[in-house]
Amino acid sequence: MQFFGSLEEDLMSNVLMVRIFKFCTMLFMVMHSFSCIWYVISCASHDCADEVNWVNAANVLSKPLIARYATCLYWCVASMTSSGYGDVHAYSLIEMLFSSLVMVVGKLTFGFVLGNIASTLANLDSQRIEFDDHIDAVKKFMHDQQLPKTLRQRVMTYFSFIWRYNKGISPRSVISELPYCMQGEIQMLLGGDMLSKVTLFRDCDASFFRMLSLKLTHVPFLPGQYILHKGDMGQEMYFVHRGQVDIVPDEQEPEKTISTLQPGDHFGELCIVYHAARRMSVRARDNVEVLILTQRDVADVFRCFPLAERQVQQIGMEVFGEHVRKPHTDS
Repeated sequence: MQFFGSLEEDLMSNVLMVRIFKFCTMLFMVMHSFSCIWYVISCASHDCADEVNWVNAANVLSKPLIARYATCLYWCVASMTSSGYGDVHAYSLIEMLFSSLVMVVGKLTFGFVLGNIASTLANLDSQRIEFDDHIDAVKKFMHDQQLPKTLRQRVMTYFSFIWRYNKGISPRSVISELPYCMQGEIQMLLGGDMLSKVTLFRDCDASFFRMLSLKLTHVPFLPGQYILHKGDMGQEMYFVHRGQVDIVPDEQEPEKTISTLQPGDHFGELCIVYHAARRMSVRARDNVEVLILTQRDVADVFRCFPLAERQVQQIGMEVFGEHVRKPHTDS
């Protein structure tokens, strides 16, 4: 049992599978012990052939050893799970007492095991129950607002995808309780390389990227879903973490695309430091996960790195031209 206890405390293990394996092992050990005792107490030897017991009644002594064990195990399982079937039953007084004990212990043991498994499953479903409550609230909102049926279906499809994707929990909140440095290490592994490829940030140092990476937000998109629309005023830039996205110049002709961005690519960097409209639409080609960095996030980091802010403004003027208005850093 010490082995299973250490596995249950290991955060990397599947608690449900560990407990099921533990309880199955416990059940087998109990049933094996009872089966062996059942055979021994019935005087199962050639010297006791004349005694009245279940061994003689079932003619067990003439069978191979494996058949004797199987008969004992069959009786034990039948007695522990029910009251037996009568084909193998007690004859002597000691057999009757032991059978009664096995029946009582069997009911308690199976009740304990099933109760623990049910409790484990209930705890695992608590997250789904909370998510379903949120979905019910969304359904009620859409019904009250009389949204079109097609839009409702799209919303529910997206929530179903969110559940399959991360069980309704944002990756950012998962690591929120970790130490600040560890959060930065994880976020740098996920998005640091992509941030360093942004032209606007080419002269920034590692501390800037580490703090900026903590602002990245993971957002999934379904195939065919638009990530941004041409002409909208943007305040975010996007990094393709998984999947592929298409650059669409005109949504009236969605089949025409300029290019397809791969994991590691980014788009929309103009809008995180300047007031500008989107010049193209972007659509998810397959199941896509993007990392989003907002204008407000960048402004927060600039407060700690004023030199980086000036460098980014200078590079922005070189890349995008003087016709773009200067950035604002209001929170």
